[in-house]
Amino acid sequence: MNINLFVYYVKNIEETKEFMEKLGLVFAKEKHANGPVHYLTVLNELINKIELAW
Repeated sequence: MNINLFVYYVKNIEETKEFMEKLGLVFAKEKHANGPVHYLTVLNELINKIELAW
């Protein structure tokens, strides 16, 4: 079994994105229909997604 998606549920998505970008990751901003803004990057076939915790 392979893991292909990792979702970070955080209180502050901008702060988390900035921290992870300092580690070398590059995120794309996404928003689908009426859904919330989130960030996405792919690293070695692993999708990393940052979403706001509810």
